[in-house]
Amino acid sequence: MNKTREDLEGEVTRLEERVEYLEKELEASTENQDLIKNERMYRLLADSCPDVIYRISIPEGRYEYISPSCLKGCGRSQEEFYQKPLLIKEMLHPDWKDCFDRKWFNQLIENSASQTEYQIIHSSGDVLWVSQKDVVIKDDDGNPVSVQGIARNITHKKMVEEMEHRFSDIIENTRDAVVSNDLDGRVLSWNRGAEEVYGYTEREMMGKNVEIFTPPGCDYELPPILKKIEAGEVVRNYSTLGMRKDGSIINVSLTVSPIKNSQGNISGVSIISRDVTPEKRAEKELRESEKRYRLLVENAQVGILLINREGEVIDINPKFLEMAGSKSEEKSKKVNMLKSPRVMKSGFTGEFKRCLETGESISAERSYLSQWGKKTWSQFHLTPIKDDEGSVRNVLATFSDITYRKRMEEAIKESEEKFREVFNNANDAVYLHEVVEGMPGRYIEVNDVACSMLGYKREKLLEMTPENISSKKEDEIRSIIMELLRDGSKTFESEHLTCSGGRISVEVSSHTFKLQNRMVVVSVARDISQWKAAEKLVKDSLREKELLLKEVHHRVKNNLMVISSILNLQSRYIDDEEARSMMRDSQSRARSMAIIHEKLYSCKDLKRINFGEYIESITEDLFNTYSTTSRVSLNMDVDYLMLDINTSLPLGLIVNELVSNSLKYAFPDDRNGCVTVRFHRDHDTYILEVGDDGVGLPEDLDIVHAESMGMELISSFIQQLKGEMELRRRNGTWFRIRFKEGKFSASE
Repeated sequence: MNKTREDLEGEVTRLEERVEYLEKELEASTENQDLIKNERMYRLLADSCPDVIYRISIPEGRYEYISPSCLKGCGRSQEEFYQKPLLIKEMLHPDWKDCFDRKWFNQLIENSASQTEYQIIHSSGDVLWVSQKDVVIKDDDGNPVSVQGIARNITHKKMVEEMEHRFSDIIENTRDAVVSNDLDGRVLSWNRGAEEVYGYTEREMMGKNVEIFTPPGCDYELPPILKKIEAGEVVRNYSTLGMRKDGSIINVSLTVSPIKNSQGNISGVSIISRDVTPEKRAEKELRESEKRYRLLVENAQVGILLINREGEVIDINPKFLEMAGSKSEEKSKKVNMLKSPRVMKSGFTGEFKRCLETGESISAERSYLSQWGKKTWSQFHLTPIKDDEGSVRNVLATFSDITYRKRMEEAIKESEEKFREVFNNANDAVYLHEVVEGMPGRYIEVNDVACSMLGYKREKLLEMTPENISSKKEDEIRSIIMELLRDGSKTFESEHLTCSGGRISVEVSSHTFKLQNRMVVVSVARDISQWKAAEKLVKDSLREKELLLKEVHHRVKNNLMVISSILNLQSRYIDDEEARSMMRDSQSRARSMAIIHEKLYSCKDLKRINFGEYIESITEDLFNTYSTTSRVSLNMDVDYLMLDINTSLPLGLIVNELVSNSLKYAFPDDRNGCVTVRFHRDHDTYILEVGDDGVGLPEDLDIVHAESMGMELISSFIQQLKGEMELRRRNGTWFRIRFKEGKFSASE
């Protein structure tokens, strides 16, 4: 049978299709064998893997496979997982009950993979951490058919992380500086405490050398420390100095440890620094406090003992040894205070036991005979020293020798009795009252004389105030109190009112002092009624004598004026001009003396006159007498000074003579001119100046030995005043007389 070309081509095509089919069948058979082989290998690996490997079908959610390690991992067998598709939900910790819900499953399908960490409860009751990774397996069409997953127990890892986290928090939040650095000193870590201690931030210190916070001069400390670290040693609580960023030096305590790498080699250093500056300062203050305490105890002026519960002396100071008459501190410390016969007699033992029982401080005073046989007083104070539970462990006893104080108290008591005796038997009334708001308060104490003087009983008088017995008004009393508070004392006269309404003149001497923080006034009132009566008699007598003396001055003045008038009348009958001039001179002298007595008569002071006014009066009278006022002027420059009559009389006559001479001789031939009179005081020296601008005195005239009566009178009066006279002859005549009052007596 002949086959055509087309038939052959068809057979070839069919053979090719068959071969292709057989090849595919063969290939499929090979893939199945590989799959079977791979499945076996997968199961072998899964069964031997410590992690739990599983496969869950979709959408049934049943376990198609779970490795045998599930029994160890969660305490459940493979059969339990195969029988209970939702067994994982039962094992979840309550905090993770919503971990594998529908939302999670949908996200897994959508993302094709997920990784989840959660907690489960093992069948033993332990809580375990699990890390689960899931992958979605899809068919050729891309449809999910199963979930392949692996679950690993990460409880140990979580514990390590938790510990590392806590350790990191502790390091970060500790106030100590925790620093790590490599062996070259470069900083590798820097916590917040280091920033507080040294003042540098982490950014500032990373990669920097730790020598930056080592003060100059402490470099020598680093080599031996590093040598110990390289040997694997740990340096603990090493005290040194550190330097802060601001340059301040602080005390630090260092703990330096080596840091080892995974091979066990030392790769760096860990430094924990603590700022112990406050502790160092506190230690220094404590040492200084201990020194001060010991200094106070050793130099205290009271005896100090520290005694335990059994009465044995723990500590003792030199003052107590002195008081006890002992020289050895060691011997005194061996003494049991409760067994000492001398101490037992003083009553100290009973008070000591009471302090132990009650836990309260006790003070007491006791007398005893000293080793020299003298009665001695001592005051002791017991202070309990308690432990933390409040029990008395020791007793601090302080002793003071109060013998002197006791003797002073006895002396004060005796003095008080003597004072009371003197106070009540004094000749004058004595009052004590306090000051309240600027006015006298009630009487604090009065003596018997005050009660007798005023007629009140003591109880009644102590209810009264000085206002009740004084005739002075409230304003006057307040003024007296103000002066007392300002000056501290005052003496004044007053009248006291008796209970019967009578009045007693008294001289009161008051003084202020403080009594228990109160301002108190003590007043001594003396009855001066008789003195007042005698004083009245004396004043009346003096008044009569003053009137009589004034009358004498008045009569002397009248007599001198009569003499002056007689001389004036007599001069009218004298033709000789020289004789008439002498009569006028005598008249002016008499008038000068009369004017003094007239001044004394008109003054309250019968011994002193205003000499300035006196000069003015006699000078004006002289000008009137010599009738030269029309051509000679008068220049007066005098101070109104008071002078004694013994000074005024000769000084007035000197003025009379000098002014008279100027008026008579200085201006001949009707010349015009001026007469000047000055009177002043320079400290304790008086200066009288009389001058004129007339023709002046001849150069050859010796005024000291002149034969004229006027110049003789002037020289005599200057000697009486014990003064000095100066004469100037230029441009007229000028006399200056200097003297001091009181350089002579009336008899002179």
